[in-house]
Amino acid sequence: MEFIRTQAKLDWNALTLIAVIELERPKNLAVPAELSDRYFESIASLPKILAEHPDKRWNDLVMQGAAACIALARGQREFARVYLDLDVRQGL
Repeated sequence: MEFIRTQAKLDWNALTLIAVIELERPKNLAVPAELSDRYFESIASLPKILAEHPDKRWNDLVMQGAAACIALARGQREFARVYLDLDVRQGL
């Protein structure tokens, strides 16, 4: 999250990586107990980080990753997957 918070421009790669890891998490080993609280707090902090980020001009890829991360932070896994899997042309 610090990478996203401290960069001048939002990086779609970082947002998408976070979303993919979180979407795949239930299929893998559980988050270790000593990391669990901080991990889930970090996911929950994404909407605020994105809302307060100085980069307000998001291209389509940043928007997809950001929307997926926000959906995940709010417990909307299905929406997150849709945001990652579809592009704007497919949604019209």
